[in-house]
Amino acid sequence: MTTPPDGTGGARAELSMLQLLLEVGRQFNQSLDFRATLATVMDRVVSALSAERAALFLVDEDGEPQLAAARGMDQTAIEAQDFRISRGLVREVIQTRKGVVSSNAMQDARFAGFGSVAINALRSIMCAPILYRGDVRGLVYVDNRLQAGIFGEASLALLSAIAEQAAGAIENARFDTMKREIIVVLANAIEAKDLYTRGHVERVTGYSVAIGRALGLPAAEMRDLETAAVLHDVGKIGVPDAILQKPGRLDPEERAVMERHSALGEHLITPIDLPRRVKKAVRQHHERWDGKGYPDGAAGEEANLFARIIAVADTFDAMTSDRPYRKGLPREVATEEVRKGAGAQFDPAVAEAFLRVLAEGHLPGEGGEGTASSGSANAT
Repeated sequence: MTTPPDGTGGARAELSMLQLLLEVGRQFNQSLDFRATLATVMDRVVSALSAERAALFLVDEDGEPQLAAARGMDQTAIEAQDFRISRGLVREVIQTRKGVVSSNAMQDARFAGFGSVAINALRSIMCAPILYRGDVRGLVYVDNRLQAGIFGEASLALLSAIAEQAAGAIENARFDTMKREIIVVLANAIEAKDLYTRGHVERVTGYSVAIGRALGLPAAEMRDLETAAVLHDVGKIGVPDAILQKPGRLDPEERAVMERHSALGEHLITPIDLPRRVKKAVRQHHERWDGKGYPDGAAGEEANLFARIIAVADTFDAMTSDRPYRKGLPREVATEEVRKGAGAQFDPAVAEAFLRVLAEGHLPGEGGEGTASSGSANAT
């Protein structure tokens, strides 16, 4: 087991502490799965501090600690959310905003009133608050029920440093959740406004993600591509209902109004903290490889990659979906249209990836089949 920071080793122990902090920071900064990251960090904490158990709690809206991740010897109890610790200690740390360490809680007068310390035979025990701008977001807890004297002030300093890193990651996760909720609201607003786009956003998103996988995009780009696809038609919120829901082809003036939706979409999501490539994709998803699209007339790779992906997905769904004035094209016909459009309307590499997904049967669902969508005529 790793020597704890308060044991022998001097410079070696300090180096071990620094390495742990760097590793924890890397985990929080690079991982896309927040819950899985917490579990990994708890594993590292148990090892580095010679702890028997470790847990991270998040404080809910009522100020109550809720177990978010735990590691220890009794995995069955952990998975049953029955991680028994001193609730009195947890509440004290939340209230005082100060860390607590004890080399032997069974003989520590500060814990005399905490029945669970005796019941659970808690000896070495330590807890540090997770603070963000003065507010308690949660706490990190470790203990060793078998050994006394393994935690000290240096251990608490290390745990507090880990808690500080966790605070930023927790806040980022909370912000990401809020952004996802905003995106869902916007996507629902699009579909509520235009009855004919019901299911369109979901299908285009699925097609886009399938293309992204076929192109081998990394995880971070896949996440942003999915966001861009969900939001690609958000600008239609600003298109008059008479145009958006017209049961027929648009005249030139109406089409000009409709074509403003892509630039308007970018404008609407500008205040949201989203990557620039997501916003550009919303603006440019109607650009063409030959430069004859809108709103910028961007040709080739001048258009955002996500936009070039969404353009194929959006067009395929439009062609295969029914409109009041025409039936959707058979999938085979639409597939051939995508093939013909490669190098003119579509990025050849993106079109090829989409055709490969189709051929391999990896497309999530099939457009059309009586479902309403944006249609090829008014799919702008």
